[in-house]
Amino acid sequence: MNRRIVSRSLILSALLPLLVTAMSFGGQRAVIPSGTELVAELEEDLDTRLIGEEGRFVLRLTQALVIGGREILPRGARILGLARAEQDEEGNFSTLVVQFQEVSLGVRALPIALRVKALEPPPPPKEMVPAETTGEPRR
Repeated sequence: MNRRIVSRSLILSALLPLLVTAMSFGGQRAVIPSGTELVAELEEDLDTRLIGEEGRFVLRLTQALVIGGREILPRGARILGLARAEQDEEGNFSTLVVQFQEVSLGVRALPIALRVKALEPPPPPKEMVPAETTGEPRR
């Protein structure tokens, strides 16, 4: 099995299905609701052969995070975290566990408590998804 998990050219879309994250911005508290999608890109390759037990990674947001018309995180914000590969019963690395630690906004860093056990790739472009058919032959 190829143990390379993701490369820097892959855009990562992390769904937060069961988590609610709170961050403080200058005395104000921002809540990122469950199900919020963060679209980010890895700054460097993330490879289980190189990270060992736990490895640090940096994501850069490719889209601003806007909730309720308010920008919570700007495009380009960096998310720092730890990643580790978990083995299944057969010893294969099958799950990537990602733990976000902080959001860096230049000179300011904000703690973020978030752990994701599965990552979902972004959906394919609409032009790559086949149109539904009714089962009727074309005439």
